[in-house]
Amino acid sequence: MAKQAEEPCEVKCPIYDLVQSLCGKNKVGSQMMEHLNNAKVEVLLAVRSVIDARIDDLKAKPKPGGGSRRIKVTGKE
Repeated sequence: MAKQAEEPCEVKCPIYDLVQSLCGKNKVGSQMMEHLNNAKVEVLLAVRSVIDARIDDLKAKPKPGGGSRRIKVTGKE
């Protein structure tokens, strides 16, 4: 199966939009953009930590019917 090229994700940041409306178009500083990019990374890391914790929970639960049990064998006929 041929792999399709991924399209870039277009998500608008409400904080960025607010700052643009306050400061005007193209006047948002590079320092602010750096902070917003760092915040985006932190949000993704937070989501990943939740997913990792859920994976750990699923691994820790015993599987149904997955354990062994003792069966007493008697010599009676």
